[in-house]
Amino acid sequence: MSRANVAASLSVVTTEASGVRADEVVSFFIDIRDQDPGRYTLTVTVEDAVAGRSASAQREVVLE
Repeated sequence: MSRANVAASLSVVTTEASGVRADEVVSFFIDIRDQDPGRYTLTVTVEDAVAGRSASAQREVVLE
């Protein structure tokens, strides 16, 4: 089972998913309706509970 944490401003959304392959695709949506316009850093962290490892990626996003 893997977990993805998504941080926007001070909000954290956690979702759990599992797969059988190393290249499994997981999709999720982030509700940004209550966020103020501006620049944000979106950080996604995926944790592999079986292997005991995690990986993170960041992307700058602009809400208008």
